Amino acid sequence: MFYFKKKPPAVVAEGLTACLPGSQIIGFLPLKPYFNEIRQLVSAPTDVYEQFYLSTLCGVAEFCQAMPFSQTHFTGDYGLLKRQLMLTIAALKLRRGKLLPKQGEIETIAAEEAAWTYALFSTSLLRDLHMAQHNRIVTLHQANGEAAGSWVPLSGSLYEKSRYYRLEWATNKEVTDTAILMAVLAGRIIPPAVIRWLADKNTLYALWWETLLHEPKEGNVLQAIIAEAGEKSETLLPEEKTQQALLNHSPISLDQLTAWLISKLKDCPEQMFQVEQGFFVSEIMLDDFLSDTEKAEERDKKEKKEKINKAVFLQQLAKTGALILKENNFFHALVPKQFEDRRVIKGIMLNKDFLPEILQRQPINLDFKEHIPL
Repeated sequence: MFYFKKKPPAVVAEGLTACLPGSQIIGFLPLKPYFNEIRQLVSAPTDVYEQFYLSTLCGVAEFCQAMPFSQTHFTGDYGLLKRQLMLTIAALKLRRGKLLPKQGEIETIAAEEAAWTYALFSTSLLRDLHMAQHNRIVTLHQANGEAAGSWVPLSGSLYEKSRYYRLEWATNKEVTDTAILMAVLAGRIIPPAVIRWLADKNTLYALWWETLLHEPKEGNVLQAIIAEAGEKSETLLPEEKTQQALLNHSPISLDQLTAWLISKLKDCPEQMFQVEQGFFVSEIMLDDFLSDTEKAEERDKKEKKEKINKAVFLQQLAKTGALILKENNFFHALVPKQFEDRRVIKGIMLNKDFLPEILQRQPINLDFKEHIPL
């Protein structure tokens, strides 16, 4: 492998950048400290490192090329790749202080040590690659500038021999579902033999897939480590910073919400009830719950707390599947079936499958229907 003193041969014409193989990109001298640090942190034999780690690094490098992450974050050349490497390094550093799986037998921890390390490495390295489909249009070109098609993230690689690419920023693009895209990218970037190796560890494999597919699950240690690594490496997206701030400030959960609803069930039957679509909770009750939670925390910790962000709390519920969305909106509107009554009740709809038995047993209220704008 050879090393570039400054940067790989890239621009051949205005706006065109060379598509390079991963093995050439990781030879880019300014990137070498990142790759060297990962090599030290995983402590794998050379043959294992090359088969498992180096091949995955090359795959991600071919996907990222010299692209920036966005117009506002990691905006320089190789910004996307640098961001992924920084997050991975921070995650691997945190992994060194942990015995995984948690509460596992010593024999299990020793036997699965390498698998847990690779699982954390790969999920942090691929984290947020799906964002590349939201904000850019990438076209492929021949050396003379002639168009040669478009690149889509589903391909898993931006590398084509003797090809060049042009990046243009765009918004409101039609995008592939995040879970589908991440599943495809995992299959294209991670060697099949490595996936089969992870699949032999059932518990770890399930956590690995949840993390890759961006499916937040309580108790997923990989997700927890990556979230902490994102804070330490300053690679969190703005919306992730907001969510993390909420989790750090007040780890309120669905269990807390349902326990509070049960305590209010007899006093406020007109504000929460079961309908055919799910368990309806009015926005008034939701606001009261968040207010009571803030006051309780302030009493417990004897310090002023920031106002809990309602939208972020609802995002957390929606991501777990506990919240039923209406056209991607958190809120539903119900109206009485008596048409002369124009009163509309606005609130959230909880998935009945996530509720404790006492709430599931509540009779269905037939007095209301979904609001249809007139």
